[in-house]
Amino acid sequence: MTDRQMTYDELATALGKSPDAARQLVKRKRWRRTIGNDGKARITVPDDELQPDASPRRIPDDRPDDRPDTVTILTAHIERLETELATVRAERDLLRERADAGAVATAQVEALGMLLAEARRPWWKRLTG
Repeated sequence: MTDRQMTYDELATALGKSPDAARQLVKRKRWRRTIGNDGKARITVPDDELQPDASPRRIPDDRPDDRPDTVTILTAHIERLETELATVRAERDLLRERADAGAVATAQVEALGMLLAEARRPWWKRLTG
């Protein structure tokens, strides 16, 4: 097993990762770092780490994903909200009808109260106005 000296940028390119990801990998694997004459860090990377991986990390298949996609989730959420909105609007309309009926009943009670007050006045006061 041989080792190779590489800069972070070279390592990132060789691994197909970003330079930040290469830096994190170097920290995690605790590979030796030295400073070159040009001021750049040189990483001692084992050759077996640079070999392409024989087994792919994820094997693509033709089966549909069991998880619903974002559009499906949002569509279901919108439908639920529309149903709730229709229910709230129906309740609001019912309460408005009840409020209108209550206002009519209140006006009727006030009119009856005025008639009762008029009926309780002595008859001679009613004649004079």
